[in-house]
Amino acid sequence: MVNGANTGIRHSIRLTTDAFATGTNTKLVNNKEYYFVAIAYAHNRYKEYSPSDANKLDGQKKPYLAGRQNEWKQEIRPVKAIPHNVTAENGGTIIQAEYGTSPVITRIEGYGNGGFVLQLTDASIEELMGAPGEEGKPAGRFVRSGMNEKMENPCIIPNPTYKENHGPLNITIIDPLNVKKGKYYIRFNCADNDSRWTIESVDGSPLFNDANGNPVYVDSSDFTISRYNEQLFLDLGIAVGITNVEHVASPATVSGKTILGGLVSDRDALLFSEMTFSDPNKQWLQGIPDYDAVPTYNWIRAGAQFTEGERSSFLLDTFAYTGAEAYIDADYYKYLWNEALGRSESYAIDKYSTFEGVVGGMWAPYGLVSTRSFHPGFSYMLLPKVVSTH
Repeated sequence: MVNGANTGIRHSIRLTTDAFATGTNTKLVNNKEYYFVAIAYAHNRYKEYSPSDANKLDGQKKPYLAGRQNEWKQEIRPVKAIPHNVTAENGGTIIQAEYGTSPVITRIEGYGNGGFVLQLTDASIEELMGAPGEEGKPAGRFVRSGMNEKMENPCIIPNPTYKENHGPLNITIIDPLNVKKGKYYIRFNCADNDSRWTIESVDGSPLFNDANGNPVYVDSSDFTISRYNEQLFLDLGIAVGITNVEHVASPATVSGKTILGGLVSDRDALLFSEMTFSDPNKQWLQGIPDYDAVPTYNWIRAGAQFTEGERSSFLLDTFAYTGAEAYIDADYYKYLWNEALGRSESYAIDKYSTFEGVVGGMWAPYGLVSTRSFHPGFSYMLLPKVVSTH
């Protein structure tokens, strides 16, 4: 049985454990021979097959089909690998990086995080906010010209630089002993799923020589960024695997128009959150964590705790509402058009409760914040009218 992730093609794999080791220590043993085989396979299980079930007799009898040849249409043979200490190699070269390390990246153009947690270098932070004791960039301002409005002097830096392992592109080191000193441009020919990228040296030097010994100055991706493919550059010791990440919010139909930002559609929409202090012993900022079981603390309305019955009952009730009514404590949802049913349906905005976990439930997007009187959201509820008589 194969348990594949089905997230694209990878051409480099890091192995650190011995699958046949016994005991608690399963690390690979230096100077021991290991043999590996990579097999391409096809999978198709359009319907489950069962000889004892009449409704499944037309299912797929062979859901897994193993390949019989390698990429050169030759017999598949095991590959021998011997882990060893590399200190003495290349004249005792000191390795400054490990497999999987991502280099420092500077953004020239474009937007997006590539699905990664970004961290600016200290130099970029100081360029934006000022060094300690210095003023940062002034705030921009909106300027109106007729019916148009534009931002003057926006508070941005043109070319932010990201720390090692925290950039927006999936570029990694696969062979630390073969990494070349240099800087490279990654360029995209458009800004959609059909985009392809190219790589070239900043100084114009060749990347490598082809099979005929001719220098190659620019190389391009084998596939578009609509699918993941890890492309190896063995002469440079790096791999590039760039894919266009999916939207974390689904499209929605409003008034016949499709817009983005309808519903949170990705369980992993929140990449990371934390609150740190320069002095851990002086944690001067705290918050009230969201807690769904107690209405007083249920101030983040992420999740799928609501029903149509509760809503209908609340809207039809002619009596004054009370804080104990279930609908008052329901999670937020939207009515969106369902093309298949031909009518609007209610959908939870954040059915996975993704945004209930920001900094331990102490932060949340304002659109998911409760507007009850004892919660932080602004309430538009009208105050009772006071009539003065004489």
